[in-house]
Amino acid sequence: MYSMTGFGRSALEIDGRKVTIELKSVNHRYLDINMRLHRSVSFVEDTARGLLKSNLNRGHIDVYLYYENLQEDAKEVQVDVNLAKSYYNAVNEIKDMIKNKERIASVDIAKMPDVLSVQSKEDDEDAIKELISQAMQEAIDSLLGMRKMEGDKQKKDFFEKIDMLESSLESIKKSNIIKKNAMNYLGMDYANSSQNNFIAVKYSDALDGQFAYDSFYNDSASLDRIIEKTFLLFADEGI
Repeated sequence: MYSMTGFGRSALEIDGRKVTIELKSVNHRYLDINMRLHRSVSFVEDTARGLLKSNLNRGHIDVYLYYENLQEDAKEVQVDVNLAKSYYNAVNEIKDMIKNKERIASVDIAKMPDVLSVQSKEDDEDAIKELISQAMQEAIDSLLGMRKMEGDKQKKDFFEKIDMLESSLESIKKSNIIKKNAMNYLGMDYANSSQNNFIAVKYSDALDGQFAYDSFYNDSASLDRIIEKTFLLFADEGI
């Protein structure tokens, strides 16, 4: 038995590539997948959804996927050469205009906006897919494990309540039999619900002969007489 509520997580790093996946599940009539992942790894969405659909049947699933390329050569600095030339020419025009003979330093041009930029190098999509597939399966297994644990707990609680209800029902049946026999013995009409005279007898352990009584009678008859006759009834019935 599986609960619909659960959480699963997986963090995996292979060859300088790291992926972290978190799954959150709540009750839903159908399988509803809400996936959040960076556009740089959007190409793995179909693969991830396929794994979820092959392992899960129901529930609203929130998927959080974080990917990092930690390899030393994962990023590179790129120079916008045309933009740098434009800055250089513009600075020279300013120098000529103000008759300044000062030399233009390369580092000054490099500091100009957008001349230098850090870009991520093209990654190996097949390696990323393999990494994410492995991490996704681990996260799914973790989610199912938690849902199984919650389901077993709910199942235990359910059957404990069933046992309690069955025990209560059995006690009610036995109590009704004793009450009916007692009322018949005392000349009362058990089937006539309009008659206000009644007696209810509860017992705890018939083998030890221990009984607890709650006796009610709203007639002028003596309560002691009712109890005395009830004891006689128990003796006659062999209770």
